[in-house]
Amino acid sequence: MSSAQGANDAPFARPLGALPPLFDTLILQRSSSIFFDYLREVSSISGRISDLDMKSTLLVPSNKAVIALGWKPERGPPVSTPSGKGEVGISEVTLKENVEKWISAHILPVFDLDLKSTGPQLTVLEGKSVTISRRGDLSSGADEWKDYGVVQGDQFIPFKSRIEASNGVVYLLDGTISLD
Repeated sequence: MSSAQGANDAPFARPLGALPPLFDTLILQRSSSIFFDYLREVSSISGRISDLDMKSTLLVPSNKAVIALGWKPERGPPVSTPSGKGEVGISEVTLKENVEKWISAHILPVFDLDLKSTGPQLTVLEGKSVTISRRGDLSSGADEWKDYGVVQGDQFIPFKSRIEASNGVVYLLDGTISLD
């Protein structure tokens, strides 16, 4: 410890009872560690969710959902070439861009979702939006979020859990946001 820093000084400590930022919140979520590993590769996004002034809502797929994709986010969704075979080689730049697009499709630039709002909600991926909808008229109150999820075509992906952070909210999903 330097002589300029006293024993009671804690330069990185949060006030007692303060929520951690989204980045720290994701570190603790074992069930979504694959998504977090990809997210850390994208400096603009990891910076965003570490910044207390940048508000975000994260739609985080579980490890099970990422594995069930059948393709790796860095390679992008399967694409057929005229020969009927997939791409053989992908540049390092393309790999990074694919990860950034996939991660960005799961992030909304708002502190929390307005569950009463209807229609598409924009993600940080340019031109991509998601639709949040309620499954029936089930409950109300503090846990009302449990009745909601993401709608993609005819698929409903329910919110499995909701975790508040100082700069936003994490909703855990058993599915992923498509890039279509």
